[in-house]
Amino acid sequence: ADAPAGTTISWSGYARAGLVYRSSSEEITVSYENQQFSEDSDDSADNDDIDVRARGQLRVKASTDTAVGEVGVDIRLRGNFNGNGNADVYSDVAWGYWAMTPELTFGGGYAGSLGNIGYGYDGACNCYYTDNADLAFNPGDTTQMRLSYASGPMSMAVALEDASLAGDDINGDQLGVAGELKYSGDAMNGEISAVYHNWDEQGFFEELDAMWQVGAGIGFNLGDMASLSLGAAMGEGPFTVEVEGEITGGAPVNQSWWGVSGLVSFGLTDAVHAEVAAGYKERDFDVPSDYSLDYETYGMLAGIYYSPVDQLTIGIEGEWYTTDTHYTEDDNDPDDLEVEIETENMSVDLVTVWRF
Repeated sequence: ADAPAGTTISWSGYARAGLVYRSSSEEITVSYENQQFSEDSDDSADNDDIDVRARGQLRVKASTDTAVGEVGVDIRLRGNFNGNGNADVYSDVAWGYWAMTPELTFGGGYAGSLGNIGYGYDGACNCYYTDNADLAFNPGDTTQMRLSYASGPMSMAVALEDASLAGDDINGDQLGVAGELKYSGDAMNGEISAVYHNWDEQGFFEELDAMWQVGAGIGFNLGDMASLSLGAAMGEGPFTVEVEGEITGGAPVNQSWWGVSGLVSFGLTDAVHAEVAAGYKERDFDVPSDYSLDYETYGMLAGIYYSPVDQLTIGIEGEWYTTDTHYTEDDNDPDDLEVEIETENMSVDLVTVWRF
């Protein structure tokens, strides 16, 4: 009743539940002084897990036509559950915007970085309980102020992004910049994105470099039959830990990375569709010159989903990925230490989503 005249408010939400099975195994091979030691840590009692997981989400969007253009907000709340106990509800979108002209929009709040590549394995999949492999090209969500321009199928945006990690606890108060160029056509779409986050050299992390990433994605639509989504990116920066799109920690190690991935989605009937994805990513860590440390991740996922109506989806998903970690000494001594760790992960889930 207190909303201005002409305000449009829309509510949406969902509840979902998944019966999720996950397993992992690890094999460590150590070579030193021409001798090799191997340990297989595959233990079903420690590495197999089955759970019923759940999530609730509520989203509200509101927009108002004013004398200076449309003004709107977008707020999303989520709560994740795993067994007994209440969820810690969090907001991963809190966004406001002002459409200054039909083409130019000024926005700000908390949302995904413009540097994210929304294509390929991570960017285009449904993956309710899969997509656990390190194959994303996502710098993480952050607070930001953004200026966007759109005309016809072309759009572009630039943003000032807060580059501090874990609320300034790790690298102090720093700013970053990001930009994106998009094309959206009927048969093809694509984007080019770049991001640079400065680093406050202080204390334990004073030797770390700024983070940057450049990447691109392209998609092809084949009508109602199928679609193809491809993504690739490369970058450098500190090693960070991301949980639910939020960077929660890091380590005093510089790294570089590159990767490629792709996803194919196709309709089997009007109510059934399936998707298959694969990807590869390599990380090289900046360690002392006499040593080298890197790891490679290969992954595949698939899902089939039945949606008899828009309000209900039932799906079966699966994912397999492996990470190979290599540590060697590089001073050409045949007796030097070499360590190889191969970690293999698999998950299968039955998921149901109810929407309004």
